[in-house]
Amino acid sequence: MQIHIAPIGINTEHVIQWIKETTPIEKIWLIHSKQGKEDFPKIAKELSNKIKSFYEDCQIDVKIIENSFGIDDTMDKIQEIVFEEESSNPNIERKDFLINVTGGTNSMAAAAILSATLLGTKAHYIKDKRQDKKSKKFVIELPIPPLGIAKMNKTYQNVLEKISNGYFTYDKKNTGSNEKRGPGIITNKDLLKSMKWDKTVDSGKRIRKIGATNLRAIIKKLESLGYIRIIKGVPQMKKVSLGYGKYEWREGVNQAEVMYEITPLGKRQSKNIVMLDNF
Repeated sequence: MQIHIAPIGINTEHVIQWIKETTPIEKIWLIHSKQGKEDFPKIAKELSNKIKSFYEDCQIDVKIIENSFGIDDTMDKIQEIVFEEESSNPNIERKDFLINVTGGTNSMAAAAILSATLLGTKAHYIKDKRQDKKSKKFVIELPIPPLGIAKMNKTYQNVLEKISNGYFTYDKKNTGSNEKRGPGIITNKDLLKSMKWDKTVDSGKRIRKIGATNLRAIIKKLESLGYIRIIKGVPQMKKVSLGYGKYEWREGVNQAEVMYEITPLGKRQSKNIVMLDNF
């Protein structure tokens, strides 16, 4: 069974040409933006009716994205489609998925190519019939090698995912609210705890965290790759004496501690890891 996946924009004629050349057409997923200046749901509906006029039994489903000028939303939807289809049909293979990389914005097209590379599916580009009046076939299968990036070391992968899913929280003491930031930010102390590397060892000279050295090396590498940012200083509440046995809590920064924040590139890599683990 072939599963067609087509990100679309205003012009959808290439989709019709595509499915005519890549039969059998049994199921197609259309990915489009929500309604805005252009009525993309209406465009998708009209395209669906046209497809049905040629292939009455074809099943057509839709995924709607929020942002057509970035790659994340389109990549996420393609990933969802592949995983959903695989979970419902254990016999389907990645070569059974055909991704049309022609339609939508340039960002959507780039996302489609990246998804085909990471997921190991087929990728098709459809030539414009107005610019090529001699050809009889317009579908070009792109020679995209599967798996464009290597899997990360499992430990590095785990640390990146912990940071991506992390939250920074601290009690503001008597203010009626807590400070909470995330997802995508975590203190060094909480990361060590989450990795179960927070046990202490006494070397005779000083007491240290058993996984601190290992984590420093991993953090340095992730930062060099552009996946995370290191934030020096962690906000905290400090108990300040007012004299005569009185005190109050004031906001301050613990300069001896650090936090880690995921970058947009790191978020994409973390999602890519999920793709690769299901490859």
